[in-house]
Amino acid sequence: MAEFLDNKGIESAIKDFEKCLNKRGLKVKIDPKKKEEPGLANLLYTLIEFFDKVYATVLSPYAKLISLAKKIKEALTDPTKLAEIIKQINEFIKEIQEAVSNIIKFVIEKLTEPLQKYAIPLSFPVGPVTITLSGGIDKIKDPEQKKATEKYVKGAKDSQAKAQRIVTRATDAVSKAKRKADEAKAKIAAQISSVQNTVADAKAIAAQQAAALQKIIQDQISSAFSQLEEAKKYLIKIISSLAGVPEWIQKQITLLMAFIQTAIDFVLSAFTAAIDALKSPVKKLIEMLLKLTKNPIQFFLDFLKKAIQPVLIALAPKFTKIKEKASKLKADVAKFLDLVFSLKSFDITKFTSKVFQAVAPFFALIACSLTFAIGFLPIVVKSLLKF
Repeated sequence: MAEFLDNKGIESAIKDFEKCLNKRGLKVKIDPKKKEEPGLANLLYTLIEFFDKVYATVLSPYAKLISLAKKIKEALTDPTKLAEIIKQINEFIKEIQEAVSNIIKFVIEKLTEPLQKYAIPLSFPVGPVTITLSGGIDKIKDPEQKKATEKYVKGAKDSQAKAQRIVTRATDAVSKAKRKADEAKAKIAAQISSVQNTVADAKAIAAQQAAALQKIIQDQISSAFSQLEEAKKYLIKIISSLAGVPEWIQKQITLLMAFIQTAIDFVLSAFTAAIDALKSPVKKLIEMLLKLTKNPIQFFLDFLKKAIQPVLIALAPKFTKIKEKASKLKADVAKFLDLVFSLKSFDITKFTSKVFQAVAPFFALIACSLTFAIGFLPIVVKSLLKF
């Protein structure tokens, strides 16, 4: 069950989705009775609860962050309280850093519940986690649709096994990079403890060792995460190109993967911003409190917009054989997101990119999904953040 929307709220959101899609040129009728059967209704129910969980995940540390910012502000006039608050902040930084260091696993574990609502049987690896969706083939009434879905499930197993091997290699690379980083820290700590001279000597050695090892370790970590990105791209490729798979299944699964990737980047950006502010509590944390107090909705929407833009640019060409310069699609995607996030009306058929025009229905669904996300965010902010 959704954390912030009850059944009535979800039904209302589905009606809004229907109106939005019809307005965008997709003449559809969404039957709530089919919410557990593979199809558009089921996809939309899944997306609604998906956004519900994503927002809860992103905003959860900010409730504590705001509380700490207020305490810091008060302690500026009562320094005796500052030491204890700084201790709390350091502990909080460790909590968020742990989530960031395992961001893919952290996000997927949070999103497993809403993804279980998706009715097409599916098992695919994302980073170190394999998502298994139970599915509902037995609920498909149309014989041809049922046969095609069964064929998809059977054909997906080999492709998913290949994807798992790639992801396993990437995950091992990340683990190796982290071990190297831990070894480097231990080496620095050992050298500092062996210094019998001044504190300045210890600091100098720490700085020298850190500088020497930092680039190697960072290169290893960057390389590992680059492999994870390649693994995610490969997953989308194999899922969307299975022979004989109905187009509606291809698009739904690829769309779902798009939002999973967006969620990972969205959470990572928001958590990284929180860590950055906590490291300078007297200045940056109070500055963040002012931003959140002034316009908390825009604060989080900026992260969401930044996260989804590269995903859309990467995915749109997968739905068409049309080729054109990447710059034309990038320009249209940027314009599209500006219009959606400003809640301005626009004609989705009027964009100039040939790729964009060819996959306009895909962007229509994205537009309506984001319109829901933008309108839903204030409900979550009001529930979680107290100013």
